[in-house]
Amino acid sequence: SIFSAFGPGALRADEAEQLWRHSVSISRLSRSIALAQGIAGSALDPYQSAGMLHDVGKLVMASADPKGYREVLDYSAEKGATLWLVEKEAFGCSHAEIGAYLLGIWGLPAAIVEAVAWHHRPSESPVTEFSPLAAVHCADVIHSRMHTDYLHGSPSLDHDFLERIDMDERGEAWIRDSRLHVMEGRLA
Repeated sequence: SIFSAFGPGALRADEAEQLWRHSVSISRLSRSIALAQGIAGSALDPYQSAGMLHDVGKLVMASADPKGYREVLDYSAEKGATLWLVEKEAFGCSHAEIGAYLLGIWGLPAAIVEAVAWHHRPSESPVTEFSPLAAVHCADVIHSRMHTDYLHGSPSLDHDFLERIDMDERGEAWIRDSRLHVMEGRLA
């Protein structure tokens, strides 16, 4: 319903579909990472939700300023620049901050809001243990390495953050394991 609440705005139909598929993939990957860490049952819900919602700020920005956001998307694609950095330069904030702000207003759990806010730069977060932020961050990196055609810019694994939460080796393992799962057809 969130995807339908905000019209595609500056997003073309193929970009909106790509964003939807990306969000579903991040949700699935985040869940798989959480499962690998021993998270089970209803405790998986924040991991899946954070993955699904991590880029909701793109929809907000695209619907709030279709022309301006289209320019940002085009510039990012043309220059090969990282989208969230171009957003920050153009608007003073990125889709991550916009999405987290909206989800915070809506009263979503703090772990989901944190994952959305810092999924590109988790080292700047106050998080000190495995959480949806770690799973979403790693899932986003995994997805970008598997789908280089997705909306501009490849995030890199934040090793400082993963070291801080004692997961640096696990982050690389999740990336290796996810490639095997994809090759075996177990993940989208």
